[in-house]
Amino acid sequence: MSKYFIILAVMFVFVSCGEGETVDNDSDLGDENCILTTDLWANGGGGGEDCHYQNSDDFIKRYVGSGSGDEAGFSFMIDEILILEDRNEVVPRGECGKEKKCGITFKNYDRSLFKDSLIGKEVTVYYKESYFGGLVVVKHKDGTIIAVMGVNIFCESNDQGKTDGLWPSSLVPQITIKQEVLSTCEPFCVKYQRGEDHEPLGDWVVDSLVAPPLKITVEGKDPVIVSNGEVVTSEGYEYFVRNSVRASEDDEDGKYLNLGVEYKFDFFIVNTEALR
Repeated sequence: MSKYFIILAVMFVFVSCGEGETVDNDSDLGDENCILTTDLWANGGGGGEDCHYQNSDDFIKRYVGSGSGDEAGFSFMIDEILILEDRNEVVPRGECGKEKKCGITFKNYDRSLFKDSLIGKEVTVYYKESYFGGLVVVKHKDGTIIAVMGVNIFCESNDQGKTDGLWPSSLVPQITIKQEVLSTCEPFCVKYQRGEDHEPLGDWVVDSLVAPPLKITVEGKDPVIVSNGEVVTSEGYEYFVRNSVRASEDDEDGKYLNLGVEYKFDFFIVNTEALR
């Protein structure tokens, strides 16, 4: 999955609100206190302590992805570690019977984590795509997790009849993730206009949201709490969370924007010990 797919996927989340029946989710917070969705994306905001929605500068604070892989898994042997200085990317890659080498892109990670001992090791990349997002899982030949990325993880199903089915995943049953709505998470109001052809026209639509951190548990490790835009390192793993948001208890229909879902989030997990 390329970073361009992720950017488009997030853009889709906002423009797709133009579909379906208009719902006015007026909340007790008042329209005058609402943040425009465009301002929320650019500047972040709302949420209270440890529950802030991150701004666009934090969007690719960390990134893991691959142009290879399918749900059954695609394997190749690493024969070099490519360093792309201008992009701040490290790409372990190898021959895979295609015109270009297959690889795994790690963006904005500490380069010292990537050891030459990776060369000669076989890895398998799994990729599963849903209507809204995607899941990438990278493992060593022996099954050791190297990295997991989930983008646009939604409820299992929503009012539009779409099924996400990405998470939890049988590919990595060792990892559980859930939103952790802390007592310090404060509701905040967002508003957007919706019209035909996704133009910003029509009635204002209001949602009451919270932006909770994720509680991530890797089997055998202590659980970690990771807020939006935050990178946490713990027991040989590095975690990054973005776009964790859900409808608050104040929201009239209990749904995030007009996607018909209660929540969504993105996560990036790297087993730094597995890079040695």
